[in-house]
Amino acid sequence: MFRRPIAAGSRPPAQELGRLPWFAALFLRAFFLRAFFAMVTSS
Repeated sequence: MFRRPIAAGSRPPAQELGRLPWFAALFLRAFFLRAFFAMVTSS
């Protein structure tokens, strides 16, 4: 079967969906670390 080449700069949606949980985990970790440091330093 012949597959069409994907245009430069565009990604398949499945790849973006596969990367979402990693970004969510990173964001949540940064959010909770920020909240933790705010608690520690607010004495």
